[in-house]
Amino acid sequence: GFAALAASSWSAVRSQNSDVRIGVDRTGYLARGGIEMAIQRLNRAIGQMVVEDIPSEDPLDPPLVWSFDIDANGNGQIDGWETVTCNVSRADVDTQTKTNDDGSYNFYQQYLIVADGVTDADAPVQVRAVAELETTPIVQFFAFSGEAMELCSPPAFMSSPLAFLDDFSGRVHANGNMYISPTSTHTNFDVTSLHSAGDIYRYRLENGVSNNGPVDVRVQGTSDFEAWPNTFDHDSDTWVSESQELFGGTVKDSAHGVLPFETPTVGSLAVGGTFHDMATVGGITIEGNQVFYQGANITALLPTDIGGESTISSESVADVREGVYVDVVNVRMDLLRQYFVDNNLAFNGMIHCYRGDSDPDQPNGYKFEGGTELFGEGLTVASYNPVYIHGDWNNTNKIPSAVIADAVNLLSNSWNGTKVLGIAKPVAVETTYNLAVIAGDTPSQEGAFGGGMENLLRLHESWLGKDCNFSGSLVSLFPSQIGKGAFHPNNVFIAPNRKWNFDTSFNEVGGLPPGCPLISRVHRVIQTGPQ
Repeated sequence: GFAALAASSWSAVRSQNSDVRIGVDRTGYLARGGIEMAIQRLNRAIGQMVVEDIPSEDPLDPPLVWSFDIDANGNGQIDGWETVTCNVSRADVDTQTKTNDDGSYNFYQQYLIVADGVTDADAPVQVRAVAELETTPIVQFFAFSGEAMELCSPPAFMSSPLAFLDDFSGRVHANGNMYISPTSTHTNFDVTSLHSAGDIYRYRLENGVSNNGPVDVRVQGTSDFEAWPNTFDHDSDTWVSESQELFGGTVKDSAHGVLPFETPTVGSLAVGGTFHDMATVGGITIEGNQVFYQGANITALLPTDIGGESTISSESVADVREGVYVDVVNVRMDLLRQYFVDNNLAFNGMIHCYRGDSDPDQPNGYKFEGGTELFGEGLTVASYNPVYIHGDWNNTNKIPSAVIADAVNLLSNSWNGTKVLGIAKPVAVETTYNLAVIAGDTPSQEGAFGGGMENLLRLHESWLGKDCNFSGSLVSLFPSQIGKGAFHPNNVFIAPNRKWNFDTSFNEVGGLPPGCPLISRVHRVIQTGPQ
């Protein structure tokens, strides 16, 4: 940690004779360690959606983000070492917006970081740095993984060479390694970028075996595709240069300088987290099977349909992947919409739901149905529990929408709740989902395939020959904490025709779902201070 950094630097100057010089050097090293610590904290906090300005007593001062003290141990005082105070504030520079070639955009905000210390000889030491924070709406990637990413069978962003997605403009990014090993089906990556902050390999993670499926990749800035040799990846001697010659910059990994993004944690989904806080001030919170709006319990006021079905009810779902009958609170979105529209209620677009009777042994959750037409300017469902989406979602008068949950399951329009564990799978029908999905997953381990990015959306029916239409964004941020059932398609589902693509409206400033998380990276601009 910082103790090692400071101590190793201190040892290099111990032979100097000047106590004052030694004190300045020692405090300077500690101050520079404080700068690094501040940059790490800033990046992590922005990514986890927890940065708030500290009001300044002087209105002419820039608003503080943090003020903290560190010493050689990074926190507790060590005898003989000075303490450095670090202040982080927004620089007096407007936030800049950069539009990328594919229509997506990034925000850039500069922060001033000042580390002040005084040596034991009362000599002042100051180190200053300007760091530029790059933030990006996470749903502007068609596929994003906060960890490793596996692409082992043709999912959304892969298309038949005879059926290109002409309007496709999505990006693909993994914070960890990327493993690309599709089946024998000819696969095209019709994407604007395929980036990994780790290494890119052409084999499967769980066993190191390549499926040898032929792959073509769009050359950046053109409509042309280039074949990707099966044995050509990060370990190839010519990887750095030849990958750029082949694909024009579409394919990059850590060898090309790709950096990871800081991402939200699963804790932001919990009660008291960012999404819950948003829902309590103008949104909807569902606690167990009780619905609250602006602090008032409105469950008894919600309507029923002509058949007597309530907005909120309970039912059981046979989840073969989890191996149990899952208790779900069923939420009728059409009836909830009716209540808010009929009563002309303000709504900030956030629904947070949580139940405490859910764990990996009994992963109870929520099921949302009747979501063909949503309400508000945009609508996001966030839950620490697993979520099931039953039927068409956001097809009529489409608005920006997202579901952020421990696990996200899709049920088709024909689902009727009669599935039984150990019995034949029910047959799905064509169903359409328009939303961003931000969810946990079950990562692969040696000898056990976790499903890959193509199975982030969990299915439970026989989709053989049926179209599963999905337009949106697929984001895998963390291992599921509750829906931990291992991926095994046998007896769980039969894969559909995955007609998936990126929703380009997410590239518009007004097209983001409510509460859309930002991912961040910090770039140092300049640093001054004792050397």
